[in-house]
Amino acid sequence: MVADVIRKILISGAGGLIGRSLSEWFASRQAQVVPIRRVPADCPCAPAVAWNPATGWFDPEPMEDADLVIHLAGESVSAGRWTAARKRRIRDSRIQGTRQLVEAMTRLRRPPQKFFCASAVGLYGLSPEREYVETDPAGEGFLPTVAVEWEAAAMAAAQADIPTTLLRFGVVLDPAGGALGKMLPPFRWGLGGRIGDGRQYFPWIAGPEVPPIVEFLSDRSESVSGPINLVAPQPVTNAEFVRTLARCLNRPAWLPLPASVVRLLFGEMGQEMLLSGCRAKPQVLQDEGYRFRYPSLDSCLRAVLENVGT
Repeated sequence: MVADVIRKILISGAGGLIGRSLSEWFASRQAQVVPIRRVPADCPCAPAVAWNPATGWFDPEPMEDADLVIHLAGESVSAGRWTAARKRRIRDSRIQGTRQLVEAMTRLRRPPQKFFCASAVGLYGLSPEREYVETDPAGEGFLPTVAVEWEAAAMAAAQADIPTTLLRFGVVLDPAGGALGKMLPPFRWGLGGRIGDGRQYFPWIAGPEVPPIVEFLSDRSESVSGPINLVAPQPVTNAEFVRTLARCLNRPAWLPLPASVVRLLFGEMGQEMLLSGCRAKPQVLQDEGYRFRYPSLDSCLRAVLENVGT
C-alpha cells in the first residue's frame, strides 16, 4: 500500500481539478497532504507551505521530510486568446515557478524522496499521421517550446539526486471542470459538434484515472522516472469524441464549429489547442503493467457522467 510509503506529500496547484482529486486520494490513504499556497509576502501560512512567486521565497520548515512533491501550478493555457502578455504569464508561471520550487527543495536539510512535475503531451507538437511515445522528440510551436523549458527546469531536481518524473497530461476528463466541464452545457442543449474537420486527435485521460496512476508511479519512481504520457490507451479523433459524448448524453451533436471561426475567436491558441491534435500513447505505463480502469472513451464518459444530471 502507498500509505506505507507516502507519509507526507506536498502539492502545488492543490485547489485545481487534478490537485483536488490527488489531495483527496492520498488523504484517504492516511498520508499527510500539505498544499503549497501562493502568498503575497514572505510569511508562513501553516498548515500549508507558503510560496511567494514574486520573490521565489518558500517557507522551508513545512517542506522538510516530504516523501513526494507534486508540482501542478501554472497559468491556464486554454482560457482565451494568447496575447503577448498572456503567453509570457503562461511561460513564466511554469518555468520560473518550477525553478523556484526545485531550488527550494535542493536547499532543504531533508529533501523530498520523489518529485513529480506536470507537463503535457502538447510537447510533441501537431502531427495526426503518427503516434507519439515518451522517447519521441518535441515538436514546434508555442506549447512545445514552453513544455521543453518546463521539463528542463523540473529535471534540475534529478541532477540534485531527487528522483524526478514528468507527468505529460492529455486532456483530463472530469465534469467538475476542465474541458469536459466547459463542453457539457452546450452538449446538453443539443448544441455540440465537431471542431473544424474533426480529424485531429484528442489525447484524453479519465479524471478518476489520474490518482491511481500517480500512486502506481510513486511506488516505482526509483525505477521509472523521466517523461510519462498520462493518456488512455485508445486514442480518438475529435469527431469520435463528439459522437461518443453525444451518445452518452442521449443528445444530438449537429452544430460544428468551423475552423475559420475558431481562428477568428481564439487565434494561435485555437490553432494549437483546438484545431490540431496529438496521438500520444501511454507506452511507459503499459510497459510497466499498469491496468487502466477506463481504457475506452465510452467507459470513461459513462463513469464520470453517472452521477451528473443530464
